[in-house]
Amino acid sequence: MAYVRLGERQREENKMNNFKLIKRYAACLMAFSLLSCSDVTNDVDQDQNTLLRIENFNLDRLEIFPGETLGIAWDSSDAPIFEFDAVIYLSADDDISVEDIKVFDEACSFDAGSRCEADREVNADCLYTSENQFTCRQNDALLSDNNLDPLFDVLPKDAFVILELCDGSNCDRQNRPLTFR
Repeated sequence: MAYVRLGERQREENKMNNFKLIKRYAACLMAFSLLSCSDVTNDVDQDQNTLLRIENFNLDRLEIFPGETLGIAWDSSDAPIFEFDAVIYLSADDDISVEDIKVFDEACSFDAGSRCEADREVNADCLYTSENQFTCRQNDALLSDNNLDPLFDVLPKDAFVILELCDGSNCDRQNRPLTFR
């Protein structure tokens, strides 16, 4: 009988020890989970955002006449970018200035929707009219409608289309020449 009680007591102690061990593991797991939700991951996200770069930036023509449409296509790096801004300018030179005309200005991310989603090609079509209007659309949605008179001092006008992607602290920029006739 004493033998049986001793075995039962040993089993009870083992159960209690196992229960304490499980509680410790659960506490460690919860602490680790809370740590992973803290600002530590924000630092990682910021480091990943520094990998932002333009992979492709193309215009479907080098010159445009009134009544024609300019196709613009670009995509960003495959890096795990969580949020960035994309701006396309028309400029008289190959650098961005306050006189430039914005034709695209969107906040982009992996879930930004069809206008500006990271890790896939983004397209816009811009109609140039004889009234010097430059109307850009994406999937029939209006992006911008700009008068280009401030850009033109003469026609034909050699200009630039500039794409800039910025993640807050880092930017990547490319330009392409375009002649307005």
